[in-house]
Amino acid sequence: MKKLPKYLNSMKLLITATALISTLVARADHHEKHEYGNIHEFDGVWAKHDHSQTPNYGSGFYKVIADGVYRVLWLKEGVLTSMHGGGVTYDGEIMVTTPTHSTPNNGLRDQNFMFKVSTNVDSFKQSGIPGSGNFGNLKEQWKRVGKKERKGIEGVWTRIHANGNIMQKVIIDNFWQWVVIDPRTNHVVGSLGGKYSFDGENYVETTQFMLEGTLDNWQIGKQWKAKAIVKKDKLLFEIPGETEGESRGETWAKMDAQDIRKHDALKGKATLNDFKRWVALHSGTWEGKVNSTIGESNFGQNTTPYTVRFKCDAMEIPNLLSTRGIGPNGSFYSTTYYDPSEMKIVSINLGASGTVTESKVYWEKGVWMRNSTYTKPDGQKSDLHSTLRFSDNENTLTILINGEVGQTVVEKQKNIWKRIK
Repeated sequence: MKKLPKYLNSMKLLITATALISTLVARADHHEKHEYGNIHEFDGVWAKHDHSQTPNYGSGFYKVIADGVYRVLWLKEGVLTSMHGGGVTYDGEIMVTTPTHSTPNNGLRDQNFMFKVSTNVDSFKQSGIPGSGNFGNLKEQWKRVGKKERKGIEGVWTRIHANGNIMQKVIIDNFWQWVVIDPRTNHVVGSLGGKYSFDGENYVETTQFMLEGTLDNWQIGKQWKAKAIVKKDKLLFEIPGETEGESRGETWAKMDAQDIRKHDALKGKATLNDFKRWVALHSGTWEGKVNSTIGESNFGQNTTPYTVRFKCDAMEIPNLLSTRGIGPNGSFYSTTYYDPSEMKIVSINLGASGTVTESKVYWEKGVWMRNSTYTKPDGQKSDLHSTLRFSDNENTLTILINGEVGQTVVEKQKNIWKRIK
């Protein structure tokens, strides 16, 4: 048989690589639909080292999986030195992990990692897929720690703090860990963990590790005791007080980490990742034929459509989006930044006529929501509400604006912008 010419061999390799990438993308799309398959067979705590006795979670390398959520922990002498976690799916052959939060010293977040996995009752082998990314050559074997037995108290539980931070607790196979996640950065800013016991009423946690550099007044070995009740999707802890008859409570909601955004406390909020996505979507030059824009003093008036062009540039230091626009009514400038205290994307628009518009933006139910305060040069203020949708491979931006300007009602004014650069 004749040898293939070099260029045909190259094409053969290209076709093979393309086929591999297509397969991986298809699998990723499949998993994005949250079709977990039999992921629950991995629920539990897994280690890469042997435990001949009951494990002491003071040191070691652990993987924790519960209800489609996973965490990987690096522990040393009672200190959680590094971790990342997020969602995990499995279709019977391929496991996909998607880290969504981590300690600041961990760089694995916001990516999809794919592995081939073969499993039995007490262990599983995890192998990288060549060409799939960072861990293409990975080969690991994980062994189950503890007994596989589910109790009503086990699972993933969530609370939202008054400052917007998310507290998420995993209870599985006599292991517990809570983490506090700052949704503005998706950094883990606090954590405790260890072993627990539960007799159906009395719940006792023993601390065996804590996040490095936090909770200075908490000690390894300290116990936390409570009466625990599970009611449907709620976990209630009743904690005895220091004096007789005194107690306080904690209520946790059972919630998948991938659906955390659905929690009422996060409605109307934006994360730092949302801001980065917003910047990426807007960067470039746009042009539209509009009746008016919210940066102009003629907004809300019946005018003949005219053309406006604007250009958005991202600046990493400081972390801003700068916009410059020009139309027949003059130029306008806006600056967009992330406000971590309000958890909003904020845009300040200065029009040529002296009009000032402050907008606060967040992502909700598949659309960008924008609430704006529109102030004319004479001091008249108006509240406007807009929805922004990207289409045409993110090259078309459609904005629907509603509100009142003085005595004029603005209802569903549509501005359509096209990316031209």
